[in-house]
Amino acid sequence: MMSGRYAHARQMQRARRMQKRLRRYLGCVIRDIERKIAAQPHWSERFGEPLRIAKRLHAQQRKDTECIAKGKAHKRYEFGVKVSIASTSADNFVVGMQALPGRPYDGYMLQQAIEQVTMPNGTRPQEVYVDPGIQGARTRGNRRVSA
Repeated sequence: MMSGRYAHARQMQRARRMQKRLRRYLGCVIRDIERKIAAQPHWSERFGEPLRIAKRLHAQQRKDTECIAKGKAHKRYEFGVKVSIASTSADNFVVGMQALPGRPYDGYMLQQAIEQVTMPNGTRPQEVYVDPGIQGARTRGNRRVSA
């Protein structure tokens, strides 16, 4: 359909109309396949996975994915969830990892990562090496933060 072309040309009403039409077609196809699978039970294993994916796409709403603004000319936006990964500096052994939904500010992620690394064995890191984007982050205690 022409939904992508209309959106690229900033013809948003036409693009929305095409998206609605595509969703309506997908709903009709899903219901038709479910009716035919009910009549032929041995087809359910063959069409089970594609039908599950189609149902997930049909039920997806606009707000289901998070948009992360990057602020770069070549890649302005990303879709997904931010992730914090903590590893040792000597041998790159991963000691902490967490998903951070809701677009948190990078400076606040550092304190959460330090707390997560501290939880398992009780020892707190003395030095922390971070990405330059987190350079202005403050930490509690006498840890040295290097970018």
